[in-house]
Amino acid sequence: MSFIKRLKNIISAKANKTLDKHENPVELLTLSINKKEELLKNAKKQCANFVASVDSMRKENESLLSKSRKYEEATKAALYKKDEAQAQSFIKQKLEIETKYDEGNERIQEQTRRIEEIKNKITNLEIEISNMKSKKQELATRL
Repeated sequence: MSFIKRLKNIISAKANKTLDKHENPVELLTLSINKKEELLKNAKKQCANFVASVDSMRKENESLLSKSRKYEEATKAALYKKDEAQAQSFIKQKLEIETKYDEGNERIQEQTRRIEEIKNKITNLEIEISNMKSKKQELATRL
C-alpha cells in the first residue's frame, strides 16, 4: 500500500512541477480580470433592469394616485347630490386603489434597496478589477 501511495505522491509532485513551469501569472490574472469584468457587466445590466422596473412602478403609482383623487372628487359630488350609495361605492374603490398604492410603494422601496446593494457590489467589483489590473501591470513589469 505504501508503495502505491509514494508513487502517487511522486507523480503528483512531478505534474505540479511541470504545471508550475508552464504557468504564467500574468495570463492567470488576465483570465481572472476578464471573469470579474463579465460579472461587472452583468451587474450593471441587472441594475439597469431594476431601475427601469422602479421607474415603471413609480409611473403606475402616480396613475393610482390620480385615480384616487378622481374617486375622492366623485365622492364629494355624490354627497353633494345626496347619493349616499354612489358615494359609498366611490369610497370603496378609492380605498382599494390606496391599498394598491401602498403595496406599490413597498415594492418600490424593496427594489430601491436592491438597486443600492447592486450599486455597492458594482463599486466593489470596479475597485477589485482596478487592483487586479495594477497587480497585473506590476507582475508584467517584474517578468
